[in-house]
Amino acid sequence: MFPVEGNTRCRLLIPDQWDLIKAGDCVVIDELDKVPHSNQNMWLEFAQFGTIDGKKIGSGQVLTVICANRSTDKSGSFGLSGLVGNRSKVLTFQGHPDEYVTHLATKGTHHFVMAYISENRGDIMGTYNPSELRNATARSWDNLSKELFAFGEDISLSDLLTTAAAFLPDGIAMKMSVYHELAGKLISVEEIIKNPEKAKLPGTASDRGLRFMQLH
Repeated sequence: MFPVEGNTRCRLLIPDQWDLIKAGDCVVIDELDKVPHSNQNMWLEFAQFGTIDGKKIGSGQVLTVICANRSTDKSGSFGLSGLVGNRSKVLTFQGHPDEYVTHLATKGTHHFVMAYISENRGDIMGTYNPSELRNATARSWDNLSKELFAFGEDISLSDLLTTAAAFLPDGIAMKMSVYHELAGKLISVEEIIKNPEKAKLPGTASDRGLRFMQLH
């Protein structure tokens, strides 16, 4: 594996290392999106022609695998150059929503995020739209969680909405805000435990959605 570093140089980019590549080998170029598109061209040359600056690398045919994040995943990503993408077979990997819920719960994700995605698992990844600047991804939810922790215990609904909208599509950010607005109107578990038989339902008889949410 040949990791691309932030200074656009690879610590293994020396003749002795490259000469170890033989026919049939698989070369993995990781984190290519972390360098500007202009600096991705040398890797495109290697993937296409097996050369860097015209110098033949290794011997025979090798399989080149480029790993990169999409630009909408943020985290300092420039995204993969269109030149590289157009000359490669592009595969997108997406885990099962249940796996993400377990992963985020294990790492200590903010309770606002955990409560929402546990009940709205279809929004964890959502439908990827390359024309949008913000898409719902596992990384988006993780970054949102970190920002929400910075607010401490008191988070207003307006703060929640504007913060969520910085990482997620507007539609999902609005749904999350409404979800927690309704959740704030529910009868607390402590109050129900005190007197389960006489505990009130939230809202009025016409608030069927809110009462369903309480019972659910």
